[in-house]
Amino acid sequence: MLAQSSGSLSVFDLTDQAFEQPVRLEGNWEFYWNTLEIDGLDKLTPVVLEVPSDWYDNAELGFAKTGYGTYRTLVRINPGQKEPLGLNIPHIFSSYKLFINRGLVYESGRVGTTKESYVPYREPQVFSLAPTASGTYEIIIQVANYDHINSGMIYALELGNYADLRYELNLQQDVNLFLAGGLFITGFVLLAFSFAYQQLEWQIPFYALFSISLMYRMLGADPYPLHTLINQLPFDWSIHMEYGTIHTAALFGGLFIFYLYPRQTNKYLKYIFLSGVAISLGCVVFLEPIVFTGLLQYFLFFVLFYVAVFINIIIKAKAEKEITSGYLLFALVVVLVWTLFQVINFLSIREIPYYLNVALVSLIIVFCNLALFRTFVQKIKAIDKEDSVQQINRSKQTMLSLISHEIKTPVATLQMNMEMLRASQGARQMPPELMSKILQGASEAVEDIKEMVNDFVYFMSRGGESTGVYTFDEIADRISHRFSMEVRRPTLTKGKYKTDITTLEYVLSTLLSNARKYSMNSDRQPEIYMASVEKRLVIEVRDYGEGMTKQELTELGNPKIELNEKSEVSGVGFYLAKELTQLLGHSINVESKTGVGTSVRIEIERHD
Repeated sequence: MLAQSSGSLSVFDLTDQAFEQPVRLEGNWEFYWNTLEIDGLDKLTPVVLEVPSDWYDNAELGFAKTGYGTYRTLVRINPGQKEPLGLNIPHIFSSYKLFINRGLVYESGRVGTTKESYVPYREPQVFSLAPTASGTYEIIIQVANYDHINSGMIYALELGNYADLRYELNLQQDVNLFLAGGLFITGFVLLAFSFAYQQLEWQIPFYALFSISLMYRMLGADPYPLHTLINQLPFDWSIHMEYGTIHTAALFGGLFIFYLYPRQTNKYLKYIFLSGVAISLGCVVFLEPIVFTGLLQYFLFFVLFYVAVFINIIIKAKAEKEITSGYLLFALVVVLVWTLFQVINFLSIREIPYYLNVALVSLIIVFCNLALFRTFVQKIKAIDKEDSVQQINRSKQTMLSLISHEIKTPVATLQMNMEMLRASQGARQMPPELMSKILQGASEAVEDIKEMVNDFVYFMSRGGESTGVYTFDEIADRISHRFSMEVRRPTLTKGKYKTDITTLEYVLSTLLSNARKYSMNSDRQPEIYMASVEKRLVIEVRDYGEGMTKQELTELGNPKIELNEKSEVSGVGFYLAKELTQLLGHSINVESKTGVGTSVRIEIERHD
């Protein structure tokens, strides 16, 4: 509103107020353009401006964006007011002097009539008002601005109980410091996390930098706790940082979404976003505050559009069954609302309550972090699963190469026996000993081929995903029933163990087969022992055969298998058993002594 003063002062009559809640001094204030007078104000004719507002809204009266002027009003309170009162000034663009009853109370920055003679500063303050017998306070505020697109008293002043106003300001700054601390920890922890999990590429560092940008927003923007912690923080540096971090938060937040969901991202929209942010950020870095503060409103509308784009990307990702989280979608909806409020506040359409702003920022932080960790835990699991699948595939390839090479020996044996039988047809007679030897060799070759084919089919068909949790006794009973033999074990053992019981049985079958094969001349048959040792289940297969030398132990389980002295394939079974055991996450160890026997132990970690 604009009206010419009729000579009377602007007055706020608060004589009926008990100040249980602060009173906003919103309404008409006298304004004197291009005047920094105190004593001569009564002789000048003011205009009446609506506060809060930008004095440039009255440009038809010759007011410019940059310049200086003086505001004045009277505040009347009950003379019997006992509680000390205070005046809260959130921020005045961009430097001011406060006078109460013609006495200088405070100067923020330095008020001057030229850009060279003034010093801008940004800080909220609460001033104590000395008691007055008349119950009247004359408030005069001299203001100068040469650096910001907003001019004068954009925010309403508040009059209230001094202790309450002081407490509220301290509380707001402490809340911002708390949020900044959380963002600081999140940002730098995630930067370290991104180096640990390099497979996640750029998504995590982008989110970390987004958090760090928001961290500075909590410190270097309203209510400016950083300016309270550091006296006379340089205005030029602080305003560039304040506006620059708006851009970096948008930049890294956008890159986080684009790199998280590249298939759902339109590359042209991505390039337009990056170009737009880069140009606007360049303006903040290289231009004067009076320029880039005026461009912010356009950048905020640009961000509003792209937040909607980000929401659409996430919706598409969820529809296409991408690894994502509903938390992230909710967080971006909150970002959209928060950004809209920033536009409303910046354009002075309406002042957004502080705690509403804090609540929105807190929701963004909480749900972005929940979404991030849930999404990346899922991605890490997918990566680990992919690594496991690759490991299985590599093992299958090795097994294929091994079987294809080693199966040649029994095939060659069969071919040789067939040739001998074919040659004997001409003689029409064959010694019984030779015929028995040929048939025995052929039978053994067939058994070797069957065993290799069974091993190969089983190994190539398993995926390593069939697991369960079993008690000690359940595993022991299952093994005893499967192999129709006694399992030597303690009478009572507690504990549960996670394994693929079918694969475990196959491994034990292979080990028992080897044990029987190499202890054919022993008086004692192979045995199975089970015990619980230091939170591990130990399953031991013992044989009392010929044992192995140190050299043979070293080469055991190596995929490069050689023929033994009897021209038999050896080592394939144990190689397969070792591979399967390791794929289950268990360990396998072998001890052997020549002439005494061999012990193979499988160790399974306890599952609590």
